[in-house]
Amino acid sequence: MVRTLPLGLDEALKMTLWRVDSLATQPVELLDGLDHALGEDIFSKVDSPSIDASMKDGYAVISSEVRAASREHPVRLELVDCLAAGDSRSLHVQPRTAVRVLTGAKIPSGATAVLAEEFTETENGGIIVYRDAEPGRNILPNSSDVAAGHIVAAKGTIVTPGLAGMLAAAGHSKIS
Repeated sequence: MVRTLPLGLDEALKMTLWRVDSLATQPVELLDGLDHALGEDIFSKVDSPSIDASMKDGYAVISSEVRAASREHPVRLELVDCLAAGDSRSLHVQPRTAVRVLTGAKIPSGATAVLAEEFTETENGGIIVYRDAEPGRNILPNSSDVAAGHIVAAKGTIVTPGLAGMLAAAGHSKIS
């Protein structure tokens, strides 16, 4: 049978792509891959973040101890130490204590929240707390961006600046 109708766009595209072979992939530096399509699925090599981390400057606390804190009923906690991002010490928050944490710092064991510093005042080696902080407040959980072994991007995905950042967080400096 002879076809007399012209091909539609979808049919023409399907016929063309059926006859095209994929190009070979090549490894490139991550940023050189911007605006290009991934040649393979990319899996995370690492957990990111690798620790439970503070999302802001403040104080690691036990949230149940500051549940009723307010301007009318402040809570006083002893300030025992300070942690910055990259500090690998393992500290522990005991009852009635707090640890000062800077953005990106490891959350001390025992702490269940980070109270933003704007809701506190320092006084005689301690802090006066004027607001509550529910469990998990201002804590970025381990592996919440990407988890080791999980797919970050599928083959064929165009590498955008945002995706490049995620691939870097997943432990990649080169991609195909």
